[in-house]
Amino acid sequence: MSMNVRQNAIALLTTPNKHSPLAVHNAIIDLRRNPKAGDEHMLRKYLDYPDDMVVSAVLYALIHIYEFAPDLKELLLRFADGDGRDNGEMPIQTQAIEGLALYSREDASALSKLLEVASKNETAEAPRARAWKCIAELFGVPWQREYSDAMIWDPESEKSISIRREVHAAVEARDGKPITA
Repeated sequence: MSMNVRQNAIALLTTPNKHSPLAVHNAIIDLRRNPKAGDEHMLRKYLDYPDDMVVSAVLYALIHIYEFAPDLKELLLRFADGDGRDNGEMPIQTQAIEGLALYSREDASALSKLLEVASKNETAEAPRARAWKCIAELFGVPWQREYSDAMIWDPESEKSISIRREVHAAVEARDGKPITA
């Protein structure tokens, strides 16, 4: 990334109302590809942005680029329950779930929230499947792409129920303690 791309992204992010949500999203992506310390403070204000993809991109940056920013876990716990701006594949909630998985090896409240979100029938299919996948990975259950497909397209199928049982059994077998990385 050139410094010019970074400067253009910052310039766009200082006047977001003059740009489309897609342009704002792309500016966040450009910024996170060429990060500097302190960017996370600028990005945080976009957690209130009305577009779900923008918020999801900010969460990704805070999780993976500016690792473990202060109060990030609390943000993830809040967004893991869902957000009114989310639609389609629920990118805000799904990103929060993925972020919580990173904390779950060491933090019981993060793991508890993952288990809660995965177990609630009210959770939308895509984030619910992602929560099950994250839990499976935490407890050493091999995950195949077809599992996510089954859980999203037919969450009450015998296949989906079988997957959930297998993951639950792994959690119980390890007494709720994830495998250490």
